[in-house]
Amino acid sequence: MTDRLTVSSAADYSILVQGILERPWIEQYGELELFVRNDGGRPLTTAVGTVKDQAALCGLLNFIYGLGMPLLNVTYLGRP
Repeated sequence: MTDRLTVSSAADYSILVQGILERPWIEQYGELELFVRNDGGRPLTTAVGTVKDQAALCGLLNFIYGLGMPLLNVTYLGRP
């Protein structure tokens, strides 16, 4: 049996955005740690952790879009 990713599988991601994401905004989408750094005067936030499923990932990305924060990178890191 292959342990493959499905749309209903939890998965680990790294999501990089321009701006500062705050924890209360993203708690509903999964167990994510936030790391904020300054890149030449612009803040960048990396959210790393487990997202419940593909629907939660889409919801999180749409939420970030709604905040007007540019999405710089999304990386699949594997299954938890």
